[in-house]
Amino acid sequence: MNNPYQTPTAPVGMTNDVPYTPRFLSLSGRIGRLRYLAYCFAIALLGYAVMMLGTLLSLTLFGEDAGMVITITLAVVLYIALIVYTFGYMVRRLHDLNHSGWFCLLTLVPIVNLILVLYLLFARGQPASNRFGPRPAANTTGVVILAVMMPVLLTAIIGILAAIAIPQYAEYVERAQAMQSAP
Repeated sequence: MNNPYQTPTAPVGMTNDVPYTPRFLSLSGRIGRLRYLAYCFAIALLGYAVMMLGTLLSLTLFGEDAGMVITITLAVVLYIALIVYTFGYMVRRLHDLNHSGWFCLLTLVPIVNLILVLYLLFARGQPASNRFGPRPAANTTGVVILAVMMPVLLTAIIGILAAIAIPQYAEYVERAQAMQSAP
């Protein structure tokens, strides 16, 4: 006999929460903070590699004048593509935080854009499905390596630039002092 006052027997809190695997060049779905960092870094590296290759080929094949026009055109197209994908990744990250993608327009406001980027990098996403779709799958080894590589590579680049710039600046200061002390 079916008793209407009987306690429920269904498992409470269990949902059909099947994660999906995000794709690199997709502009829909959700991505976590580590994947967001890795994807932004990868798209920037890809853009720079295409730009260097395009510059080399255009200057080699078409000469200096036509090659520069082609290089500038390629740079503008690549820059627009990088902006679109960066905003796309930002929207996907905001969706993981259960916020509207329109919040990415806050990057156009000075100071607020820094706060937004810090929020995107450090805030935990929704652990289960939300109104923007199922949760993303766990990060792969490649995503983790790429995300860890970014700060290491940036530190190396800053160190190299500092090693070049500091002696140049010291030499500039010496020349400026020599010019001031000369009659």
